[in-house]
Amino acid sequence: MDHSISVPAYVKARRQQLAEFSTAVTTTGGVRRAFQTLPHHLRRRAMSHNIFKIPPKLRMRAKRELEKSMAPQPGKKGKSRGKPSGDPKDKVRKGMKIKRHKRQPSYIKRDHARRQHQHKWLETHVWHAKRMKMVKMWGYKIAERPWMKGVRAQLNALDHECTIYDASYHACIELSGPQNAILSVLGRMTARDIPGPGNAMYVAGTREGRTVLYHTDTYPTRAIAPMTLLLPPAHNTTQASSPSPSSSSPFSLTVRRQV
Repeated sequence: MDHSISVPAYVKARRQQLAEFSTAVTTTGGVRRAFQTLPHHLRRRAMSHNIFKIPPKLRMRAKRELEKSMAPQPGKKGKSRGKPSGDPKDKVRKGMKIKRHKRQPSYIKRDHARRQHQHKWLETHVWHAKRMKMVKMWGYKIAERPWMKGVRAQLNALDHECTIYDASYHACIELSGPQNAILSVLGRMTARDIPGPGNAMYVAGTREGRTVLYHTDTYPTRAIAPMTLLLPPAHNTTQASSPSPSSSSPFSLTVRRQV
């Protein structure tokens, strides 16, 4: 008995079944618009009414769908959904004029300054606002989570590419004054069971310290935020011989808030 088959003859005999299988795999239930066939990361909200946001290969199909949706519905009274009032050319000219005005750098700068009255924007705010849920925290507008429900894109980026996080809202504060006064205040606002800002290795300026900042005399409750502290190199040359925390000579300490 011959157990071999001829692939061309086998495919030709079952061509209709293979076509039905391919259609069933590529087609989902319900009616899909042209832009809904794109991957999630390529979809834009304006694609439902602006065909120029859609890739050229799907633009003609989207144009036919848009014309069909804007056509008058038979058996319904009133104006059609897409019928404009007045001269459409006047509306187009007016819209183009407003759009050109809003694209000017001076207008964009004023508009962004106006919208940052209470909470500041990061340099990447416009990019994040289109793709992520923005929250108001610590006086800034910060991206909390992406709107995209799937996590496959993030996992692929972690494995094969890279991910970037904008942490420019971290605040750096420089404290200047007598050494013993600054270290005394920070000692009351940090943990007492681990090396704190007054430790010799931090006072000497040879290491960067990491700890958690609390409200005064409330440890271990009422934490404010993690922080990083560092003495500048200039302090090493002037205070290296006497790094005692009891010194009252002036020095500066840089504290960076972490979130």
